[in-house]
Amino acid sequence: MPGAPAELVWSVKTAFAAYVERMADGRVEVSGGVVAESDGTFVFPSETVSSSRWQFGGSVLFTGHSGLLSLAITRPAIEWRSDRLLLTIDDEEEGRLDFATLAEPLATSTGWTVEEVLLTNDGADLFFDSYRRGTEFDRLTVRGNPPRLHLGDPAESEEKP
Repeated sequence: MPGAPAELVWSVKTAFAAYVERMADGRVEVSGGVVAESDGTFVFPSETVSSSRWQFGGSVLFTGHSGLLSLAITRPAIEWRSDRLLLTIDDEEEGRLDFATLAEPLATSTGWTVEEVLLTNDGADLFFDSYRRGTEFDRLTVRGNPPRLHLGDPAESEEKP
């Protein structure tokens, strides 16, 4: 799909979203251009691209338990670091946080898909270890015209997708 704007499509973890939505005060809210699809996925718009990082915009906020649960997936990015692919998010306290490790993307007719999304230690901390490091989260898809990310390339030039 040359020329089509790219977007990240991800449901985070279906079981977690369902758990939040079952709470009397549970809410799943989107902002910053994120669209909640009827199938439970969230569509994050592309923001910027460099040779080693692809930044998406917006936020999905999960809240409940009278305010004790408040977890935001904000401005996710797909990043190459040394020998691994990561999903990172913005975190108010930590800055940029490594949320999950990603398996190698598989090309599709509409972009690419990552079948294996595994929670990191930092990601597990956000869930107070209800989900541990290595817990599999839902696959993610990039629709549109994904950029070429280069493993280990230190170049930092950014361009609009």
